[in-house]
Amino acid sequence: MTFKIETAVVTGAVTGVGTETALLLAARGVRRLVLLNRSAERTQPLLGRLKKRYPAVTATVVEGDLAEVDGVRAAAMELARVAPRIDLLVNNAGVLTETLQFNKAGVELHFAVNALAPFLLTHLLKRELLQGAPARDIVISG
Repeated sequence: MTFKIETAVVTGAVTGVGTETALLLAARGVRRLVLLNRSAERTQPLLGRLKKRYPAVTATVVEGDLAEVDGVRAAAMELARVAPRIDLLVNNAGVLTETLQFNKAGVELHFAVNALAPFLLTHLLKRELLQGAPARDIVISG
């Protein structure tokens, strides 16, 4: 069976592994990328690189704060709107803090972003992932 990726969602694609993942997917022929980040503005350099290197790729940015459950839910709703079919979900967004920090609900920030958010996001995008069956979900954890 051949697995063809038409639409891929990458979280945390501002720098590092997320940026390289988006560029690699574009190089491998993925024509539609949806980049979920906290800041659309900080995503602009990657959009410029994608447009320059891979003009056939359509890249969309969705803003969302994965530190809060409400932020994950809002991001999932927007992702479902812009990508009703998802072939690949790369849960890459993460946080590593030097001090103990908590989100508004009192959940430790590292756990909220690196563990709870990918689980909830994948669950909320189940319908869109089923549309892309056999879709894949990759969780990158540090």
